[in-house]
Amino acid sequence: MPPTVTLSALTATQHDAAIGPDMTSLSAAVVSDTTALLADLVASGAALGWVQPPSHGEIDVLLRTLTDESENGDASTTLAHEGQRLIAFGCWRRYQRPTHRP
Repeated sequence: MPPTVTLSALTATQHDAAIGPDMTSLSAAVVSDTTALLADLVASGAALGWVQPPSHGEIDVLLRTLTDESENGDASTTLAHEGQRLIAFGCWRRYQRPTHRP
């Protein structure tokens, strides 16, 4: 039987609330798991915007900024877990500068 993958969207109201079945709040554990995943990808050469793997502090600020911006519809973040293990992270942020539209 294939493993079960759970998707959890992070929103501003979930800063201190559960983000999925059996998951902790947006805490050091969530930030650590996301940091480890992104650090592994960057160290393997993924083009994610970092030259060196990001620090725990950078990812903490990123996740909190994304959840704050999601309140206004300016960002969206999703974490995918297989059981308790984080296997994917995805985010979108609205471009903050004006865009030329002919």
